[in-house]
Amino acid sequence: NLLRPYPFLLCGGLALGESATAEGVKDAKPLNAGSMFTAKDGGANVWLWMNFTKATAPTTAWLRWVREVHSIDGKTDWQLVHFIPAAVKGSPYTTWYYVGCEPGSWMVDVLSADGKRVLGTQAFAVVKP
Repeated sequence: NLLRPYPFLLCGGLALGESATAEGVKDAKPLNAGSMFTAKDGGANVWLWMNFTKATAPTTAWLRWVREVHSIDGKTDWQLVHFIPAAVKGSPYTTWYYVGCEPGSWMVDVLSADGKRVLGTQAFAVVKP
């Protein structure tokens, strides 16, 4: 089971119950959840599915998508690619977003409304066919 539960992580009135990366979403559930996706036409659309279990009033979570990069001197770092607001309209609340990702190692963090606390993280890779 690739859904990652988070034991009641409540930050600023927002708690992420579980999340998953997937090839898509169908009937409000992750479709082909996993941590490895095959690139087609140079990349892959990777979906982040989230189920928030606690939210005080409508609020926003932030999605920080980062990609692993290597410098010419061999150092490894993470490059910010997308920083996306995700509306959380109630409690419980399920939502999903996708990003086009090129081949490589990726992580997406779900952050609190102030962007300072990590509520959950999904690591995944996009591989060439």
